[in-house]
Amino acid sequence: MIGTGSKILPDVRIGSNVIIAAGSVVSKDIPDNCVAGGVPARIIGNFDNLVEKRKNLKVSYRDGVDKIWQDFYEKRNKKENI
Repeated sequence: MIGTGSKILPDVRIGSNVIIAAGSVVSKDIPDNCVAGGVPARIIGNFDNLVEKRKNLKVSYRDGVDKIWQDFYEKRNKKENI
């Protein structure tokens, strides 16, 4: 995944399972399974650790976000049906 506004310079290789943070400038190769960001981009984390962290979010937080989106779509649909 390459974040919005990122710039990747010529002859740079980006490995598999890599996340490039928004607004980064990638001037050197990025190996597999990394999270990179900054100007110039540097490795700031591990892809697998980030995935595991996201999986372990508190269910109440995720339910809250789901509820917010559910309310949004319900309100939007009501406006369309008027």
